[in-house]
Amino acid sequence: MESASNLKVLILSMSDTIFHKELAEQLSKKSVYVKRVIFGSNAKSFAKLFNFVKCVKNVSSLSNEFDILNVHYVDPYVRIVLPILTKLGIPKYKKIILTIYGSDYYKINERQKRQLKRVIEISDKVTFINESTLKDFDEFFGGKYSDKLTIVRFGSVNMEKIRELSEKADKKVLRKEFGIPTDKIVITCGYNALEDQQHEKIIFELSKLPDDTKKKIFLVFPMTYGANREKRVDTVQKLTLENKFDYFILQNYADAETIAKLRIISDIMINLRKTDQLSASMLEHLFAGNYVITGTWLPYDSLISRGVELIRISDFEELSGKIEQIILEIESGNINYEKIKHNKEIAWELNSWERNIDMWVKLYSGCF
Repeated sequence: MESASNLKVLILSMSDTIFHKELAEQLSKKSVYVKRVIFGSNAKSFAKLFNFVKCVKNVSSLSNEFDILNVHYVDPYVRIVLPILTKLGIPKYKKIILTIYGSDYYKINERQKRQLKRVIEISDKVTFINESTLKDFDEFFGGKYSDKLTIVRFGSVNMEKIRELSEKADKKVLRKEFGIPTDKIVITCGYNALEDQQHEKIIFELSKLPDDTKKKIFLVFPMTYGANREKRVDTVQKLTLENKFDYFILQNYADAETIAKLRIISDIMINLRKTDQLSASMLEHLFAGNYVITGTWLPYDSLISRGVELIRISDFEELSGKIEQIILEIESGNINYEKIKHNKEIAWELNSWERNIDMWVKLYSGCF
């Protein structure tokens, strides 16, 4: 096993995500040298293909400097073009690791999934952040690549900030910073502007709440990033106004402290997106002591098996009823603090860099 201090890792990704950005920062603290190369998620198809080939050619010139090529998110150009270029000797890396984000597996059809074989076969490891996705992936390929599949989780610097602020901050004071009434039940709806978050369905179901219940709640929509963001924000704003909800839409970039404050002031988090691996934002809300409502279709068995209490629904029509039950529990003071404490402990285990960075170091050093 190679010493971590000798490792040099090149991360190739179609977009500049917070996940591998933080990963690179944390690895540097472990004396692992990391360079990130982004080939662009906003480019048109041909331009993206050109950018990808250009990036691969460019990083191939660095192959003598780096030990490992770690591809984050298996974009169509990764699964089709990278195997071809690799067979041509471009690039020449000692080891190649694929990191599956979730939608790069769940949002593709069966034919496209079969295309993954080519890039899996040239890879040494394929990483996932939860057991359910790994299992689905493994079963699809009939166990052929089982020895290459492994769980390696990301962390979140937001967790550290939530822990820090929770020890000293007053929830009511924090709410005033955002202009949120201190006597409202704060419900956070989703965590980005993507259509996949299904904001329209959430608002529609919440509109079914009795008027006296509507007056008790305040909706928060974190929409700082995502495709067609401005259009999505306009849609959400229009629907919330039409249904006479008190609300706040976070649109501008938010640093770790702002995000931590929003997690802490929230009482309930609704995560009903179409697909996911393991939402870091959801885990942050759990760590902040929120009730979390999520869908049975999302692969959170790794949380359930650890005893995490999620309020799961199989149909959007169940949402308003669950909200009323939670509000009644909060207002009656009948809150299970032991369960909240347990949720926090598991969220920290699964989503803090303190617990997860060594898994990445072991992954990289274990390749040799």
